[in-house]
Amino acid sequence: MKKCPYVRQRPGSLVFHFRMKIPLDLRDHYRKPSGEFSFSLRTSDLTEANRLAVEHAAGLEQEFVQLRRARQPRGVTYLTPLNADSLVDSLAKGIHAAVLHIDDRVRIEGFAKSELARVVGVSSLRIGPEPSAQEVFEGWSASVDRALAAARKAYAIGDSHPIDDQLDAWMREYNIIANRESDEYQRLRRTFLAEYLQALEGQQKRNQGYRVDSPPVPEGLKSMGHEADTGLADADLGVTLDSLLNAWEAERGENGKTRQAVRSAFEEFKTVTGQSYAVGVTKPVAVAYKDKLLTKVSAATVEKKLGFIRAVFNLAEDNSRIDGNPLKGVKVSMPKNRQKSRVQFEAEDLALLFSQPLFVSKVLPEGKQAGGIAAYWIPLVGLFTGARLEEIGQLHVSDIKQRDGIWFIDINNEADKSLKNAPSIREVPIHSELMRLGFLDYVQSLPATGMVFPLLYRAKDGKLTNNFSKWFGKWKRAVGITDDRKTFHSFRHGFATACRAAEVPTGTQYGITGHTDGSVGGTYGEIPLKAKMAAMARIRFDGFGQDDFCIKRA
Repeated sequence: MKKCPYVRQRPGSLVFHFRMKIPLDLRDHYRKPSGEFSFSLRTSDLTEANRLAVEHAAGLEQEFVQLRRARQPRGVTYLTPLNADSLVDSLAKGIHAAVLHIDDRVRIEGFAKSELARVVGVSSLRIGPEPSAQEVFEGWSASVDRALAAARKAYAIGDSHPIDDQLDAWMREYNIIANRESDEYQRLRRTFLAEYLQALEGQQKRNQGYRVDSPPVPEGLKSMGHEADTGLADADLGVTLDSLLNAWEAERGENGKTRQAVRSAFEEFKTVTGQSYAVGVTKPVAVAYKDKLLTKVSAATVEKKLGFIRAVFNLAEDNSRIDGNPLKGVKVSMPKNRQKSRVQFEAEDLALLFSQPLFVSKVLPEGKQAGGIAAYWIPLVGLFTGARLEEIGQLHVSDIKQRDGIWFIDINNEADKSLKNAPSIREVPIHSELMRLGFLDYVQSLPATGMVFPLLYRAKDGKLTNNFSKWFGKWKRAVGITDDRKTFHSFRHGFATACRAAEVPTGTQYGITGHTDGSVGGTYGEIPLKAKMAAMARIRFDGFGQDDFCIKRA
């Protein structure tokens, strides 16, 4: 079981500790020099430590919320992808209307009497008699001309910085909060500048004697900045979305890659919907999120992300953290004739791949991503075992074993290794072609306590083969295989096809590849190694027979 994000264990200690960073905006309240909460969970049992940590984290998050609500003005509106179209339009048209309405007041009061016109149109250093209406007007007009010239230049070169101060003041006025790095905020800046420019052009035309009507204040802007009746008291907000995600990670997030994918999808969900609490996620919100994503990515990708998010809410519902799953029934209508996302390498693809200098003459690629000799062996192991890329890349020399005269690969999750699921733990006999090519000789030449592919290095997410996967993708395209559905995982698809062609029983095939049929009976018993070896001996690939195999022995 993996530790949840808040569980730590100090060197030499069996007892688990809780550690959680204090948000930057609240550190002045807690005044902890370390900037974090840290204390003993008083248990050496990881399951209990995870449970306690999630409870502590949820409690602290509720405390954070109460502190922020006490500090924050009510009626805050967050700029998100879901409300960007209407909010950007309202804010930008609002500044257009405001500029011309202020101009109306100046002209109604008269330039001689308007305090604003005198401040803008007359130098504060002026000495002498009271300025005439004509002097104030001329100064006012010159000020408008200067502002218009600057706005036009900014708009022409795509530089919105000159209006940032005005936009900030406008957002403060209406209690609008935005992520300054988001696409929505950048669109707001550009649109705000365009409407401000139009307002200045209207002022200039008025200064020239033309009639320019002032536009109405957008309806959407009138209610912003005021406390809205949500029907929820502070105490009714309930659990945060972060606490649901943390609970899922503590209980189900053992696989690092899956955990990262779920977290990424969930964080995107929070950003797009603008929600922080589970109570705010309703079915219409989930549907709006789905519809928004469908404008950017494929239906298959959206369905995959919905599945990740649904899993978090399912667990929360099962454990009574929420009353129901708002994503239940929210699905993407998939076309019946859609293409498969992954397909196997055909015989001509395999012939093309393995006739390259890398395999015929053992010319290893340059560059760190390929991992040296890993570029030669990993595709071959993938072809003749159907193993997943990370399962191969993380092998230790000690995982290559022999029992009853059969050499096999012990795929396990011991030490620093991780697997997709429990059925992935298995023993895979080494195919005779791998033996003939010298795979065992290669492994036995390595230090007994080392890695099978020592030049592979971990990516930011901890995976050993992410960078290798990028290299393989570029390499296979360079040699002529450009179908994006054909990836390293295509070796696994091809191995499954080869098993069926050799009439390998489904149970034996699953025992080799680490699949499960999902039935209770499928989890009972194990496939004997000898049965797997007998099946492996029947597996062949077109063009890869003993006589015509073209790959150079390592």
